[in-house]
Amino acid sequence: MNTFGVLTTQSEKQEFVGMDYHNPPVPGKYKLHLDSRCWYSRRDVYALVCNFSAEDGQRIALFAFRHPTEKGEIYMPKNTLIDFAHEVEDGTWWLCEIYQTKKGKLTWLSAEPL
Repeated sequence: MNTFGVLTTQSEKQEFVGMDYHNPPVPGKYKLHLDSRCWYSRRDVYALVCNFSAEDGQRIALFAFRHPTEKGEIYMPKNTLIDFAHEVEDGTWWLCEIYQTKKGKLTWLSAEPL
């Protein structure tokens, strides 16, 4: 775990989080509790996986991808200028919006603190 509370290895993720977080079932707005965050990389794609719990007990994983901004490169939802790698703490509540792309994939559009 790094100084920002982000899990940095696969074994840390397995130990602290488990593997039972999944994509949201449908597009929409969700009130979510941020349980933990961990790094994801595959080839040249880097992301921060944010693991959330919904009020109904559903466990949802959302990807904050790296975006260039005036602040530098930050890990954020598509339309929210909040760096989930450095500016956010686990244990907080968020209103997250998920939308479906033209290719049918669900993507994290925005997040606002509650």
